[in-house]
Amino acid sequence: MKIFLRKAKRVLKVFLRKAKRVLKIFLRKAKRVLKIFLRKAKRVLKIFLRKAKRVLKVFLRKAKRVLKVFLRKAKRVLKVFLRKAKRVAHLKKNN
Repeated sequence: MKIFLRKAKRVLKVFLRKAKRVLKIFLRKAKRVLKIFLRKAKRVLKIFLRKAKRVLKVFLRKAKRVLKVFLRKAKRVLKVFLRKAKRVAHLKKNN
């Protein structure tokens, strides 16, 4: 039984040493992969932000234009309304 235990210990030590080595190699490769992934993710994020800025600028320009048109039309409607209101007030005053 003792001989078996000694052999088992030796086998276990060898296995652990090999497992450590494999783990170290795996971790090194994982780090490298992670670095590459992060670099690519940064690049993608930069491109996305640039495009988002461009889209936002275009949207703001269009929104300004729409607002200007709306304000112009609103002024016109208000002028017409005031003219009619004056006329109605004048007519009521005379009658």
